[in-house]
Amino acid sequence: MSAVNTKTIPLGDLVRFEGGGTPSKAIPEYWNGDIPWASVKDITSLELSRTSDSISTEGLKNSASRVVPKGNVIIPTRMALGRAAINTVDVAINQDLRVAYPNGSLDRRYLLWYIIANAKQIETLGSGATVKGITLEKLRELPVPIPHKNGKPDLDEQKRIAAILDKADAIRRKRQQALRLTDDLLRSVFLDMFGDPVTNPKNWGISRASEVFESFRYGTSIKCSEIQANENQLPVLRIPNVAAEQVNWNNLKYGEISDSELARLRLKSGDILFVRTNGNPELVGRCAMFSGKRDAVYASYIIRGRLNPEFPALPAFIHNLFCTDRLRSEIRKMATTSAGNFNVNTKSLGSLPVILPPLELQKEFVRINTTISSRVTKCSAVESESKELFGALQQRAFKGEL
Repeated sequence: MSAVNTKTIPLGDLVRFEGGGTPSKAIPEYWNGDIPWASVKDITSLELSRTSDSISTEGLKNSASRVVPKGNVIIPTRMALGRAAINTVDVAINQDLRVAYPNGSLDRRYLLWYIIANAKQIETLGSGATVKGITLEKLRELPVPIPHKNGKPDLDEQKRIAAILDKADAIRRKRQQALRLTDDLLRSVFLDMFGDPVTNPKNWGISRASEVFESFRYGTSIKCSEIQANENQLPVLRIPNVAAEQVNWNNLKYGEISDSELARLRLKSGDILFVRTNGNPELVGRCAMFSGKRDAVYASYIIRGRLNPEFPALPAFIHNLFCTDRLRSEIRKMATTSAGNFNVNTKSLGSLPVILPPLELQKEFVRINTTISSRVTKCSAVESESKELFGALQQRAFKGEL
């Protein structure tokens, strides 16, 4: 299809912005009423259908908050820059959100997708040392490509483009759902075969983690670089590399390790990496099993566990055991806080009770796990490709190439 005729118009010429506010939290009567009240934390998807908080009619009257009729685009201007959502219910908003009311030249869903497609640009326009915000002036200056027909904004063309992106997004989300369901299947198989690893309803033998693991060890604190300057520098696995219950080789950093540290910190196949400290308690205890396919060491935010070869425990079984929600919850309970971070140490990990089912049953689980994991890998590859294609589709949409 040939490129459509587009004109670039500042967003401020296409919409009217309105903000919101927060009722006084010192007055209980203003809160927990019948009016949904949205803040940035509620903008987590393309639709805003429920909120964490609600306010009363009195709270609405006695604050700068206002009710946004359903069907409008709501944009965060502080934190979560680049996100946007259309509210499916009437909702009040706080001061960190803006609602954009089109003046008749702009389709709402077209605007929604424009914001999502330009998320990175909007993020770069934010300012602030700790929490980034974007000024209304900069938001108004955003250049929006508007399809035109016979010299007038073409709403039908905007709706067509938005509908294509809606359909592509629905397909992408179905693939994401399939990936989640496959992950859920693996967890279900584990619990069916071995039961709750904390309450141990199947009465398996139990050992302390300090016995099952030959050693727990903290990583290196050397300064790392995003560029591998020479062949002596090794990947240093960090918290972002321990993700989705596996080692993620994206966003690597490299460091030159001394011989003494290398002997101590070089990873071996079957090693299990635990996130030991983070400002988000949900990340503490997250783990991944090292496959040994590449040479690497690990950073000080990570604890490496190496299994005791004398114990009848398979690395893949122990890894999946520590990935269960129940055992992760036990690790978080042991976390201490310091300077805003949640921390676990090697002693805490070592004190955890670990179930040890018969080795043959562990092998059967590993066989099933391998089969399911191969499906997960295929789904992940498809999902990654789908994400890239969807990003390219969004860019084409706002260049008049759809």
